[in-house]
Amino acid sequence: MKNPESYSEALKELEEIVEQLETDDIAVDELLDKVKRSSELLHFCQDKLTKTEEEVKAVLQEMPQVEEAADTDNKNEEPITEDDTDEPGNNDDQENDIKNAE
Repeated sequence: MKNPESYSEALKELEEIVEQLETDDIAVDELLDKVKRSSELLHFCQDKLTKTEEEVKAVLQEMPQVEEAADTDNKNEEPITEDDTDEPGNNDDQENDIKNAE
């Protein structure tokens, strides 16, 4: 049998074989061929996943320059403290003023 052209194609064929096995639609004479084909498809999928993972890691290793630049930009900003917040509903100062006036 020919090699699948994509991971999706291999996965679809594997799913079809599993369905045939689960519903007993495979003759005993075909069983060995289906098991061998399943093994080939599994190896293809594993290889594809491994290669994809390696490629993604390589791309991500090239990206730290962008992350470092973003980190540098954030380091220049001053952290916000409780005294700096002017959010609605933050009535701590008002409550303290009222208590002190009483």
